[in-house]
Amino acid sequence: MDDNDVGGQEEPKEFTIDPGQVEQGIKKQMKPDQVKNLDRVLTEGNKLLFGKDTHYQLMDGLSESKDIPGDLGNGAFTLLMMLYKDGGYTMPTDIMDAVGTILLARACAFLSQSGMVQVTDDDYEEAVHVYSVKLHSTLDPSFKERMDKSIGGGQEQPPQQPQQQQGVLNANV
Repeated sequence: MDDNDVGGQEEPKEFTIDPGQVEQGIKKQMKPDQVKNLDRVLTEGNKLLFGKDTHYQLMDGLSESKDIPGDLGNGAFTLLMMLYKDGGYTMPTDIMDAVGTILLARACAFLSQSGMVQVTDDDYEEAVHVYSVKLHSTLDPSFKERMDKSIGGGQEQPPQQPQQQQGVLNANV
């Protein structure tokens, strides 16, 4: 039984998040060069996400999914890797969270509006979390270990070597 359903109102079972507002909010916090890089990557992401050759490859599996947030989050990570490896350019790591967050919002809005899959705001939130954990675990292998210790109540140890915050994702993922 879901704790949200006990003795009260249920959470909305629809997608109400506006991808345009998500994008605007993120861009307001970025420097102009980051916005330029983000726009470039989002353009390529849209081509993969909504292009006639790749759209159904990316979306079809979701109609039978038993874990919409997990599949969306993992799919967003896979899409980012496709953009990175096939894009023929480097992608600064400082925009990768933003890329996934915005493309996930766009995908969720499409799925919801098309009726292809019922997606909720909570699904989106969980998908962003799955994407973020997978991304940060790839960028910084000690991230998952530190997160597990934090969640498990253990003492979090500082990383042995500070990880570079900007740069290029290792293509050998």
